[in-house]
Amino acid sequence: MGAAAAFGIALALGLFHLNAKSFWLDEAFSVAAAGVHNSLHQVLLADAGNFAFYYLLLHLWLRAGDGDTWVRLLSVLFAAAAPPLLFLAGRRIVGSRAALLGAFVMACNPFFVSYAQEARGYSLLLALSILSTYFFILGLQTPARAVKVAYAGVTTLMLYTHLFGVWVVAWHAVILMLARIDPGRRGSLVLALFASVVLGLPLAHYAAGRGTTPLAWVPAPTWHSVMSFFVVLAGGGFVLAAYLVLVAAGVEHALSQPAREQTGRMCPWAVLGAWCGVPLVLTLLVSIAVQPTFVPRYLIIVLPPVALAVGLGLSTLRPKALAAACVLLALLSAAGLQHAYAAPKDDWRDAAATVAARQLVGDAIVYNPPWLAVPFEHAGRRLPRHVAPQPPRNLSPNWAPPHFDSPPGWRAKVRSAGRVWLIVGAHGPDIRASFLHEERIEAEEIVRALGPRPQPMAWFFQGIRVYLYAKGRVRQPVRAARPSPVRRPNVR
Repeated sequence: MGAAAAFGIALALGLFHLNAKSFWLDEAFSVAAAGVHNSLHQVLLADAGNFAFYYLLLHLWLRAGDGDTWVRLLSVLFAAAAPPLLFLAGRRIVGSRAALLGAFVMACNPFFVSYAQEARGYSLLLALSILSTYFFILGLQTPARAVKVAYAGVTTLMLYTHLFGVWVVAWHAVILMLARIDPGRRGSLVLALFASVVLGLPLAHYAAGRGTTPLAWVPAPTWHSVMSFFVVLAGGGFVLAAYLVLVAAGVEHALSQPAREQTGRMCPWAVLGAWCGVPLVLTLLVSIAVQPTFVPRYLIIVLPPVALAVGLGLSTLRPKALAAACVLLALLSAAGLQHAYAAPKDDWRDAAATVAARQLVGDAIVYNPPWLAVPFEHAGRRLPRHVAPQPPRNLSPNWAPPHFDSPPGWRAKVRSAGRVWLIVGAHGPDIRASFLHEERIEAEEIVRALGPRPQPMAWFFQGIRVYLYAKGRVRQPVRAARPSPVRRPNVR
């Protein structure tokens, strides 16, 4: 009953205001990658294998409808399944009472709810990482061959959902090395883990071929960004403080108890520490030595052990203290949820509607950077039929820094166009400075290519700037109020 209640809470919080915000870039890309008219080959390799399993499921899901609410509902369902799965896995690590409390903690977590409402594969990654861990812990405790087969299958699907699934495999390997279990049982688990890694080699091949270019926007981690990650993961500074107090209470209680045999002859805190610490440490090492990859949403896989640690701390409290702690934690989480629901995303709906209402036959459009065409066109296709005409000709240059060599004749086409719309993305603080510098240079090149024109009309939306460059005289610009800058790491 308790696991069903956690499922209901996660489902209700995920459905609340599900369609209140416009799709941002990555969500629109999900729909484009998994489109029903794409072949399975195109779907599976849309992102060089990353998110392949999610795109496949979304491809099938889109056959029943493609509205924004319907598309996001798939992620909500994956997220709603995560708390019950956490209870199943957690009760074999920390006990039923602490696991149930941890499931409720995760179901109410603002970071969790934010990504439950995104048309991306993060909630699926979270659910599969928990299910993989469940079969892994079960494999430590039972010799059943079917458990190892299930573990290898689920882990492979997790790897094909997101590359960061490899960090889950890594902490499983650490536990296998440290746990004192029967050698035969250890050998069968090693074989299952090795099989999942071998099955994931095609993904590694495609990822290596793509290189680090798709991550060029990620800034190098700093002490501030690492500390901010924990605030984001908890859903706010006050929620994080409550988490730390409860975890400290759980650790103090564990230290005061006599040592006893635990899962795979390891204490719960060691398992939870490896579950949380290994992905974080490996991500930081890769970010420092190879390519920055420290992005909060990629590390959603560390939320389950954090929730279980908080649940373990709660389980050590006496009934009155437990009731008070639950009420306080619920209030703090509610405040974080309110902020998560209110935090805006890029407003492509209003941007597309503004252009559609004012465009003329023969208009051209240029996006800076070029991939902004994906969310703009996605929003345009969802406008009412009487509002949405044919989109303007896309004249965005296909160039690469630092030389910005444009295709032959591109400047002549842009200069000859009577009216040109320029769509520019306004970026937050979580983008690498050099990446933003290159985009500014691109924008300057585009404006120079337009030639001498009167002052453009301009409209400002959340995260987006829209300019209309027209030859001849134009009326005064119509400017919407600039939205106040909002840090958005919890909703991206």
